[in-house]
Amino acid sequence: MKTNEEINEFGYREHDPVLITPDFMRKTCERYNELYFEGMLDVDRLTFELDYSSSYLACFVPNYLSIVFSRHFEFDYRKYRNTMVHEMCHYYLYSFSGENGSDNTFKYETVHGKAFQDLVDRLNSKHAELNVMLRDCDC
Repeated sequence: MKTNEEINEFGYREHDPVLITPDFMRKTCERYNELYFEGMLDVDRLTFELDYSSSYLACFVPNYLSIVFSRHFEFDYRKYRNTMVHEMCHYYLYSFSGENGSDNTFKYETVHGKAFQDLVDRLNSKHAELNVMLRDCDC
C-alpha cells in the first residue's frame, strides 16, 4: 500500500480494502451522483443490498431499483468506486435513455451497448480517478 496516498472523505486510500455495507453504498452513491452525474440520479429511489453470488461483482436490478454487491469478492476503494459508478451508469441509462421497454423493464440486450460505452468513455475521460470498465459484472 502506498503511504503517500491521501485518505478520502470516506476514510480510505485508493488501495485500502473496503468494508461494504448498504449504508456505505448509499453514502458513496449519493456522493458519486454529485461528482459524476451532476446530481441527476434519484438515489432516494434505490435500495442497496449485499449477496453471496460468485457470478458477478455487482449488479443493477431494474425491477427492484436496487444495486447489489457480492460479498464473495474483496474490493479495494478504487475497485469499489469504479464498480459502483459502473452500476450507476446502468441506472442512469435506465432512467434517462429510453432503453426501458414499454412495460418499464430494462432491455438486457442493450445493457453494455453503445449508449453504455459512450457514457463510460465520457466519465473516464472527464475524471482521471475513474477507470470504469465496460464489463464489471455479468448482469
